[in-house]
Amino acid sequence: MTWFWGIALPALVQMAAVAGVVVATNGGGSFVGLGALLTSLVALPLTALANALALRRQPPLHPLVLAARIMYTTLLYPVLLALAATLAT
Repeated sequence: MTWFWGIALPALVQMAAVAGVVVATNGGGSFVGLGALLTSLVALPLTALANALALRRQPPLHPLVLAARIMYTTLLYPVLLALAATLAT
């Protein structure tokens, strides 16, 4: 179950953020949606890899520290996408 909460759910959150940026910038003449889609091809697997390494760490991290690390790693890319979408408008 930790793999779902640590890898699959953060990936779904990031996919939803990418889809939201793509839909929100559709038709505005901006390439932010395309940039979000193309950068997500690299960012999503790297985030999943970083979260998997954090889950497999020896000695294991305290659950609250692990949850905070996964949350920060997961939310970094959506925040950057929101910043790019805001600056492009």
